[in-house]
Amino acid sequence: MKNTHVYLLSLALSLLGLLIFVCKLAFTGLPLLPGEMATAWNVEHQVRFTADGGPVKATVKVLASDLDRAIVQERVVAQQYGQARGRDEHGNRTITLTTRDAEGEQVLYLTALVHKYRGFEEAPLVMRADVAMTDVKVTGAALIAARELLGIAVARSADNRSLVTSLLGLLDANVLRDVLATISGGRSDLRAKVDTAVAVLAVRNIPARRVTGLMLKAGKAKPDFTYWLEVLIDQRWEPFSASSSSSVINADLMPWWRGTGPLVALEGGHALESDLSLVRVEQRVLDQVLSGDTAAPIGNEFLKLSLFGLPLASQNVFRVLMVVPIGILVLVLIRNVVGIKSLGTFMPVLIALALHQTHVLWGALIFTLIVALGLLFRFYLEHLKLLLVPRLAAVLTFVVLLMAVISIITHALGFVQGLSVALFPMVILTMTIERISVLWDERGAGDALKQSVSSLAIAMLLCILMSFPLLAHLFFTFPELHLITISIMLLLGRYTGYRLLELPRFRELAREAD
Repeated sequence: MKNTHVYLLSLALSLLGLLIFVCKLAFTGLPLLPGEMATAWNVEHQVRFTADGGPVKATVKVLASDLDRAIVQERVVAQQYGQARGRDEHGNRTITLTTRDAEGEQVLYLTALVHKYRGFEEAPLVMRADVAMTDVKVTGAALIAARELLGIAVARSADNRSLVTSLLGLLDANVLRDVLATISGGRSDLRAKVDTAVAVLAVRNIPARRVTGLMLKAGKAKPDFTYWLEVLIDQRWEPFSASSSSSVINADLMPWWRGTGPLVALEGGHALESDLSLVRVEQRVLDQVLSGDTAAPIGNEFLKLSLFGLPLASQNVFRVLMVVPIGILVLVLIRNVVGIKSLGTFMPVLIALALHQTHVLWGALIFTLIVALGLLFRFYLEHLKLLLVPRLAAVLTFVVLLMAVISIITHALGFVQGLSVALFPMVILTMTIERISVLWDERGAGDALKQSVSSLAIAMLLCILMSFPLLAHLFFTFPELHLITISIMLLLGRYTGYRLLELPRFRELAREAD
């Protein structure tokens, strides 16, 4: 096979792995680093009212995810109340709390954790037929005032987007305060300005709606609602700030609900009050993504098909298995490029897996002790001329007994590290003993000891490498990166150059030739 085919295959695998990795990183919110921190906001909504002594029904609008934020760990504390989630006629998320009999003061708590996910841009929001628009009626003097405003705004604009910007600027002009008061019924606050813009745009048949939300800003534990405008332009709801400084929406604004409806609709009670609190917290990004509905919509589908969807016990197994190919890749480099020999092809990786469950130094010491004693027993069995399978079975049984004895002695002496010997795979220990003994017979004691020491050193190096939290996180969270690992292995498979340890020997030959 030509090298070109291998090169193209390696390039294709690498590009595919990088493409999947970048997509997951951008669309799921999964962090690149295991301990990456992100700012989150804990929003608490306390609803208080006095029940009339009969059935109670409270429909509360709850926070909804927007273009770049997600709601996680949403909780409702409402004892003796049934809960039903849904959406109202404007598409807002709601939760309806009901009870058959309630009397006196009632307190309901709704909390949500808000965090920002990265790199996700939602598709254009098309106005659906099942989402009702606010029916705005403008008549009489208000209609005349609205047409006056529209005439000026249209003259100063080139399209609907610039029309909205011009209209919001006109509503701030002092000379038009009377016009604003006529349309809004005498009100002049921010909400009145947004409602006036909605009414004026309705005269021109441009769909618009009021958005009520919060400013996610530190230092304000008791936040107030703020308002802005959304206008349907080119089949997309575009936000416009109603403040006098700029029509661009502040990045810290979080929408709560859309339309003119109330935050809480109460039946069977009176003296309704709502109290909001906002607290800034720091949380690990990975915890946020896995704790609930934190990823972008397309990201949820990725997560369902990822290793995070497995049971926790299986996840723990794969956290170790997913770094094994990295150890194998390093082993390939050591054998084929550096030129260090080892016991078997992948025996150092298996030994590294055994050491991975213990501390490296303690594990290496215990491993050496068991292998040394096992070799003595194996050499004794050699004189008995046993068949292969019974001999291996006897060595394995001896290894199990050694593990038990070491655990008992170290525990009696107060060395808890000795208990970790139970984590060593006994089959790996047995096969290591058998491999060393066969090599001893074929190549001699010197070669056997040399390869044994080099294998243990390689295994300790691989164990340290495979224990890095960053590697474990990257290849468990983004297993597609192993496509790049495979491409590197394919390239190494075509390597026919000198090994590093062979260079001194061939250098001497080159000198003799000169």
